[in-house]
Amino acid sequence: MAYVIDEDYNQLPPPPTRAAVEADLVDWRHRLTDLVKQLSSWSQEVPGIDCVIAETEMLEPKMQMVGINTPFSLPMLLIDKLPAERAGSPPMRFAANRAPDYGWLSIWPDARWVIGTRGQVWLQSEEFFETLVDIGTPGAPDWRFTQHGEFLRPLTRDSFQNIIKSLR
Repeated sequence: MAYVIDEDYNQLPPPPTRAAVEADLVDWRHRLTDLVKQLSSWSQEVPGIDCVIAETEMLEPKMQMVGINTPFSLPMLLIDKLPAERAGSPPMRFAANRAPDYGWLSIWPDARWVIGTRGQVWLQSEEFFETLVDIGTPGAPDWRFTQHGEFLRPLTRDSFQNIIKSLR
């Protein structure tokens, strides 16, 4: 247990409640679902690309702090550039915090609670790694590519398709 001295007696936010964390997780899942659907749509506009929406599970410290000890199911996106050469179908669930072995580019949630953001998502392949963060407000996500704590450029259809095309 950590203790913090708040000399101003009102500068620290109250500790999270279970209800607040659960509501935040539902919002996180909705934002990720919308993001995954949008990225899937943009991916399928690129010839020769196949997408699979799968699920992963996460259990973050803030969840455990309020007594949530069951992993939470979240969507992820697998993008494959060579669907004709794939043997079999992909698994539809993956362990928490690990990039799957299936797919050429994996897009998966890294963490909901990241300082200065409303969540962080990783885009990962063997040759590529990018981080997306949501710096928007409730009801208005603003996904940005980030590096070293700087919000560099917005996620757009063109920026995402350029990533796919550059890795082909």
